[in-house]
Parts: sequence; C-alpha cells; structure tokens
Amino acid sequence: MKPTYKKYWNGFVKEQMGLHFPIFKKMPARMYSLKGGIISSSVQVFHHKPCAKIELFIAIDPVRARDRFDLWVGWSTSNRFPAEHWDSFKVMEEAVVKNEFLSSHQDLQNCSGKKNSGAWSFFDIGDDIHSPDWFERAVMSDLENVVDSVAEIRVRTTLNAALSELAEMTAPVFKRLQENYCAGE
Repeated sequence: MKPTYKKYWNGFVKEQMGLHFPIFKKMPARMYSLKGGIISSSVQVFHHKPCAKIELFIAIDPVRARDRFDLWVGWSTSNRFPAEHWDSFKVMEEAVVKNEFLSSHQDLQNCSGKKNSGAWSFFDIGDDIHSPDWFERAVMSDLENVVDSVAEIRVRTTLNAALSELAEMTAPVFKRLQENYCAGE
C-alpha cells in the first residue's frame, strides 16, 4: 500500500467500522495471531460477543504491496478467532461442523450470487481482466503517484463502500446466529 494511503488507513478503518459495525471492538493482535505467521501483522480484527455462546468477527486485510484490501467475516463458539481457516480453501461445511466459520468477502459474494469484485481497490481498473488494456491499467495504477487529498478521499470512500456492502450481506446472518445461540440468555 502506498505511503499516502497508509497515512489515512488506520484512522478510516476505525471511523468506518464505527459507522457500519458500531458494536464491534478491535482485538489486540495477540488474540488472533497464528504460529507460522499466516495472518499478517497489518490485519485488523474486530469482534462482538453478543452472548457467552458465540463470538462474531470481521477482519480487514490490506493486501501487501498493493493498493487494495480484503474483508473477512466469521464466527466461533470456541471463544477464539477461527484463524486456521485463514487463506485456506476448506469446504464451508467443514468449518460449520466445527462450530466456527471464516470466509472472505469474495466467497460471500459468490455464494450470494453477487458479482465477485475481488479485493477492494483504491482505484478502478475495471472488472474485465480479458480486456486488452486491463493489465496495462493495473500496472499503471500501481505506479500512480497519489497526492494526499486524493488518497484521503479514496481510502474513506472505498472503506465506506466495502463495509456498507459487508454490513448488508452479514446483517441477516449475524442476526440469525444471535437468535440461535443467544436465545434465553
């Protein structure tokens, strides 16, 4: 991620999470790290524990050396972040049987029938990777010199769009999980 984007990244992650997921709190990195270092230190994980039986998670992962980020959503009944599902291609049913789940935003888009946009980018190079000039636009966007005022707008608006879509997609699932696990508490 370019230094001009990094300058605004943490502040806008906090701001936008507060807008779209106000009851989620940031977890200290030691609470979700893995032996072997699969989860980058730049990943920020937020959690909400609506009752003793379940914990909900959202992770924001800035993609190394690129001007984009991924979103992850998960839940666990084991009082821990389901980190072993990070970057794995395990079948979703396997995770659910273990009473935990972690999925990328792209996988959620695929499951919901929405167009998979891939990682969220601070620039628009288009979706058609088969377009003759797509690769050139992708390379040029990485080489682009981004001034502070542009970086500030791109980081805020892209995080807002990403977390807004994620909130819309996860609200019914998070509600259902709370109804199933928290009834009677």
